[in-house]
Amino acid sequence: MSEAKLLLIRAQNTLQEAYAELARAMGIEKIIEYQVQEEVVPPSPPTSPADLVAQAVANRPELASVRLSRDAAYNLPRLRRT
Repeated sequence: MSEAKLLLIRAQNTLQEAYAELARAMGIEKIIEYQVQEEVVPPSPPTSPADLVAQAVANRPELASVRLSRDAAYNLPRLRRT
């Protein structure tokens, strides 16, 4: 058990030294203990070329504009009747 305590003390000392070195590198006089947080990773893109092409076509702004114009033209007679 004493060896485990010694290893814990060494690890804590190493951590404090790392905080101090980071503070020096950043030009900060006060040592700040940082908490590491998990990085949010975006979902990976589709691996299939066909899926990538479909996604690219769906996200093209000029095609979205054409789709919206088409939908508006289809709905125009219905809106006029109202």
